[in-house]
Amino acid sequence: WLRNDFLVPHLNGETYIHKPPLLFLLIHAGWWVLGVNEWWPRLVPALFGLGALFLTRSLAHQLWPGQTGIAALAPLILLGAQFWALFTPAVMFDLLLSFWVLAGLYGALRATKDEEKPLRGWLITGVAIGFGILTKGPVVLLHILIPLLLAPWWLSGHSGRWWSWYAGMAGAVLLGAAIALAWALPAALAGGPEFAKAIFWGQTAGRVSDSFAHARPWWWYLALLPALLFPWSVWPSLWRALARLLRRNRLETGVRFCLAWLLPVFFAFALVSGKQAHYLLPLFPAFALLSARALVQYQNRRQRPWPVAAGLIILAATLFSMPLLQSTLSWADWLADLPQWCAVTVALLGVIVLVAPQFRQGAASVVPLYFASLTLTLLLSAGIMRTAAHAYDPRPLAQELAMLEKSGTAIAYVGKYFGQFNFSGRLQYPLVVISRAELPQWIRDNPDGVVVQVLRDSPPPAAAPLYHGPYRGQEIGLWRAGDFQG
Repeated sequence: WLRNDFLVPHLNGETYIHKPPLLFLLIHAGWWVLGVNEWWPRLVPALFGLGALFLTRSLAHQLWPGQTGIAALAPLILLGAQFWALFTPAVMFDLLLSFWVLAGLYGALRATKDEEKPLRGWLITGVAIGFGILTKGPVVLLHILIPLLLAPWWLSGHSGRWWSWYAGMAGAVLLGAAIALAWALPAALAGGPEFAKAIFWGQTAGRVSDSFAHARPWWWYLALLPALLFPWSVWPSLWRALARLLRRNRLETGVRFCLAWLLPVFFAFALVSGKQAHYLLPLFPAFALLSARALVQYQNRRQRPWPVAAGLIILAATLFSMPLLQSTLSWADWLADLPQWCAVTVALLGVIVLVAPQFRQGAASVVPLYFASLTLTLLLSAGIMRTAAHAYDPRPLAQELAMLEKSGTAIAYVGKYFGQFNFSGRLQYPLVVISRAELPQWIRDNPDGVVVQVLRDSPPPAAAPLYHGPYRGQEIGLWRAGDFQG
């Protein structure tokens, strides 16, 4: 934004190669209309999350025409999943990617419905692939192409020839590549050889090879699923309905489509050792659609969701005990300040879930748990996130840096820097980033400068800091360069 350069992304004055530019361009578009602010970047992923709910509903209509109950239920299950709801306001790439994955699959389903004129559907898929690449790179191909390649298994009754299906898919990929290259080629020319090599190699083969760095074991996602899918992961009625649906001798097209989307992509991510929980967010709509289909047909008796209630009460006990155990176990300091009303309210929510009237079928059975999940999201935000905010808030130090910058003081950051103070302090110039070994020379060159250092591996100077505060479970300080002498 400061550089007035919307072609090549930069972070702290250096070209940024780790993600494509779409999220940043959308943030800039809002700033161009509304001025630079903090709320618009948070709203961008939330708007795409909202769009994903509508696309999930549209997919349900494509897969099960005329069964409005499934289309009504699937968005509730999706937004009711705790992990999805918590990520909705996060300035991350994954809800944007989820939107484009849904759009791409929707286009392919449109192509199957109109076999005489499938071009419109494949155009939608191609545009979705292109913008998906511009959101998070070629990973969008994994999400979209795997279920489409398996079409002979799930697309029963296809009257056309399969060569035409795969030709349409290839055309969509070429269109998506053309959209991505419309940015990548001029950006490569403007960014220079190193930037070009990074976006064409680092975002493809280089990123894949880095993924096999033995970061996490193959079963890591499986162990995490109960937490990611809460409360649905501990609702017995849902899993009984899913079991009955999958035991059928002949699975219908919609169920096969969801399985061809969900299972192979999940196992592909499990086999790649570089794992993050939010990588799975684009698969949540597949789970929601499959669950909605099962519940509409097979949930035919009332059963109190006692495991959900038990999970909420266990969470409440955990929240209640954290302030008491913080000093004993040397946990993060902010845990000592967790409000007890949050634990009490979560426990009360568990009791309400247990005693609330139970409904037999369809959306009515999901609504109580849906509202309980959203209430829990708000409680966690108001209780835990607000309490922890001061330990993760870069603004106090960023404001100090902004004042020093205005006075012309040289500033150096020791260690790995993520650009976390530039926006918070509205800094006009990049910070100088140096290693611990480079610090003595920088001090000699800038005796009137200041140094930012996280207090982790190196002891701080004996002199009082200009600023000292919490930083991501640790501490960070700001000292005059002369304080490091000796």
